[in-house]
Amino acid sequence: MKYLVSMVLLFVTSLPAIADEQPSNMELSVEPLLLAVNDREDKGKRVHLEGEREVKPEFETRWFTLNKSHQYFGLASIALATAAVLAPKDENDVEGIHHELAQSATVLAAAAVATGLVLHWEDLTFDRTFFQQPDNWHFLLGSLATLGYAMAVQNAPNEDHAVYGVTGFVMMATAIKLTW
Repeated sequence: MKYLVSMVLLFVTSLPAIADEQPSNMELSVEPLLLAVNDREDKGKRVHLEGEREVKPEFETRWFTLNKSHQYFGLASIALATAAVLAPKDENDVEGIHHELAQSATVLAAAAVATGLVLHWEDLTFDRTFFQQPDNWHFLLGSLATLGYAMAVQNAPNEDHAVYGVTGFVMMATAIKLTW
């Protein structure tokens, strides 16, 4: 229950980022605004390099958006899975740091899949070219990785739980690599 609550809290805290993202079907003319902003920013800040003005980027990327939260959830799940592998394991203690890190990696992987489905549903194709699209492979491998993490946590005392965990880790790393 606490993991469900934490996942909901993470999602709710990322909701303000929705207002920062512009829908792709809207075309707004921001040229007059950019000219006004550039006029205001350029006063007293002109930098000359070999007689020419330094070129500034049109837009600065934000460090946190809803789309980036999807990315951060996936990367954090890999980081926690790596920490779970490196953490000390006690065969008698099922609730140790190894188990807690693995559960946290599973929750973050589920959050990554959920936010990915919400944000990138239109990128998925369910026709005969399903296995030819990198976005579909990203979705499939990320979902299977989450399932592998969950099976590893479920089978924790058994020796074969490591196979599920490592397989989930490799699938998640591959899913992330496909998009970068």
